[in-house]
Amino acid sequence: MSYKIVKVTNFYPEYLRNYYQRFPGEARKSYDEQFAHLMDDGYSWADFYARHLRSLGVDASEIVYNAAPLQNAWLEEFGGRAGDQDVLLRQLKHLKPDVLFLQDMHLAINNQIADIKSLVPSIKLILVYAGVHVSEVLCRQLSHVDVVLTCNPGFIDFYNSRGMTSYVLNHAFEPELLSRLDSCNEYMDTDVVFTGSLILGSGFHEKRIFFLEKLIEHNIDVKIYGHISTSNMLKLRAKQVAYLLAKSMRSCGLGGVASYTPVIRKAAAWTAYPKSNGYSQNLVKSVSPPVYGIEMFKVLRKSKIVLNSHIDVAGQYAGNSRLYEATGVGSCLLTDWKKNLQELFTPDTETMTYKNIDQCLEVLHMLLSDSEKRKRISVQGQKKTLSSHTFFHRAQQLDEIVRSHLAHN
Repeated sequence: MSYKIVKVTNFYPEYLRNYYQRFPGEARKSYDEQFAHLMDDGYSWADFYARHLRSLGVDASEIVYNAAPLQNAWLEEFGGRAGDQDVLLRQLKHLKPDVLFLQDMHLAINNQIADIKSLVPSIKLILVYAGVHVSEVLCRQLSHVDVVLTCNPGFIDFYNSRGMTSYVLNHAFEPELLSRLDSCNEYMDTDVVFTGSLILGSGFHEKRIFFLEKLIEHNIDVKIYGHISTSNMLKLRAKQVAYLLAKSMRSCGLGGVASYTPVIRKAAAWTAYPKSNGYSQNLVKSVSPPVYGIEMFKVLRKSKIVLNSHIDVAGQYAGNSRLYEATGVGSCLLTDWKKNLQELFTPDTETMTYKNIDQCLEVLHMLLSDSEKRKRISVQGQKKTLSSHTFFHRAQQLDEIVRSHLAHN
């Protein structure tokens, strides 16, 4: 049984801004040229699923929905207008897939997608990837989806209990990237590296922020490449400026004038200089701009130890992409302990784990002082990933899921 599948994704806006800043000339190229170059950057899943599905005999395509220059190039070539909001619908009508795979679950609540089977009659099966837990409201908005895929086993019961067929489809590593990581790698060798977002708020990254701040306090030489909540920092800076203005106006006898400005009047009542209640100054000073795609893999490759900490909403289950990226490039992975980790890697043989900050510090010191053990972990971790956790393995699993559902459709 042959079938045609189109996978649609949204890339992080921060990454796309970074990409088009690094390669400004790409936005002027044809759709195929832009697409090939963007995928070659190796960000997220790139088009690895499509490539490996094609090797299995599947007609597979990839769409990056929110890459505006890329989408505008497609519209120009197929007779549309730049910025056309119906571009995805037009692309799907053009490609006529049997299967629609939405990597971003927020795409699945798009009004067009809710009625996509009637708009694009070729579509028989819709899959959506849910990497995080969703609310009851959002879950109800996914009623038109046939299959939910997730990297977190803890979410399976949630979806199944609400009548949504779900499967675990873990993240992966693409071995083709390895040949590109040592040539022109100008990053410095690093003892410990962390890459990832550092977003404040319940369910996000409070735990990893706490751990990183503690490592800095204990003088661990950790290189951090991350994304900080700039809105929080801007609000803090605004409060600090308002406080200083209010204090300055009082000292100049202009307290009465200050009272006419609501922001300054409020700041005048504060008894102390506003300080961050989220990030420490030490952390803010330690964070370098985020790295993406092939640049991120180069950073990981140059690190003796890659520190991993799951998003808070992951709960008791391991499954984020860094597990496979760090081991895939051949670095020693130190990750937070989760109840299912042994199903993915053998702890103390293919990866190292920690349950609290004290244990994290202890294991870090041990690994940095015992190069032989660290290298053994690195070698065994990479061996496991390349033998069990590549995108080809995941494409085979996805193909089996799709075929089983199409057979009963």
